[in-house]
Amino acid sequence: MEQVTGNFTTSTNCQAFYITAEILKDYLAKAREKGRDYAWSPLDSDYWLPEKTNFDYEIACPNFLVVESNYMKGVVLEVDVQGFFVIDQKIFVFNFAKVFQVKGEPNVRELVDISRMYAYLRFCSRDDYRDMDRHWWSKFFSENVVSNETVIIFREDKQAAQDWAQRTFPRNSLNAWIGKCGEFVFATWAAELGMSVSTVDLKPHPEGDEFDFSHNTLFLTKSGKPELSLDVKTFQLEADKKRNWWNVGVSCLQGKHKQDLIIFVVIDEEFRMGKVVGYLTPDTILKKGEYIENAYSKGYYRVHLKDILNPYYLRATIDSKSQVSQGLFFGGVTPSQSLENMIKDYPLDPITAYYDESDYTEFQRGGLKNLMAKPTLKMFVKKFW
Repeated sequence: MEQVTGNFTTSTNCQAFYITAEILKDYLAKAREKGRDYAWSPLDSDYWLPEKTNFDYEIACPNFLVVESNYMKGVVLEVDVQGFFVIDQKIFVFNFAKVFQVKGEPNVRELVDISRMYAYLRFCSRDDYRDMDRHWWSKFFSENVVSNETVIIFREDKQAAQDWAQRTFPRNSLNAWIGKCGEFVFATWAAELGMSVSTVDLKPHPEGDEFDFSHNTLFLTKSGKPELSLDVKTFQLEADKKRNWWNVGVSCLQGKHKQDLIIFVVIDEEFRMGKVVGYLTPDTILKKGEYIENAYSKGYYRVHLKDILNPYYLRATIDSKSQVSQGLFFGGVTPSQSLENMIKDYPLDPITAYYDESDYTEFQRGGLKNLMAKPTLKMFVKKFW
């Protein structure tokens, strides 16, 4: 069902949302009869709102605090709505909405009531977007052969990435947006494979952050740390360009900000999906990459598709649980043999099976094909019946 409430649209089967939408619709109708009208704008993006697993907002309502504000000119009244949540006995505060009375005689009581209803309905908006994303992705899977390394970019993640980019790098927001979406692609990819990495960092870093992700490992890295620092490099595919390289700044490869792994990602033109293409270590990039001078920095290395390791190697490198099950710490095999056994045991990518003219619909282990698979930018292949 769809309810139009002022300048806010909700779609849900939840009775609590339906009732709230009906009450809000009634409030707005009565207000307009008396010459008053209201508008709203979200504050924190949907990305920051509590997940349903943490707070079941279909059966409970946050404690909303409405605070007077004077940011906009030309409005009658203006308020901010903050939501207070108790999650795991801790209190979290989120900025839900900015609500305005835009016409008529001031009515504070009515504005407060409408503000709280608008704020509650924001949950509904987020759920609706997620449902649409899942429906689109399911349909896309049914019509295409999709790589195991290709994942959807959820709308709330895309919006959070864009907000971060515009706020942090206003003069280069497009490239920053593409880069942050690449981080979301890697995080989704890791989550689908059950591998734990740190969350996507959305704090402002005008001079760059130290690393994109960290991953606790069962053995010490070359620098003697118990965790890997991971840096994600991303570019956007464009139909009229045949780009197949990534640029990696020197600061990621040596010095105090040197990373342990550089991960290569691509996203599509529409910011709908992305793919983890492979990875390399900084030392390998320094040997194989093409150094290019840059007047504004220390320069960078250009890394071509043909030189990177396929995603199976990346997965095996950070797949701590499999390293234990493969006997890496119980003798009998070397670390390299353990990694090779893991790589061979992973499922064969449907794209690899498709081009090998195998049955891409049948679940099969990759064997030597996983070790020999060449990295590819191809995210999917259209099915032909």
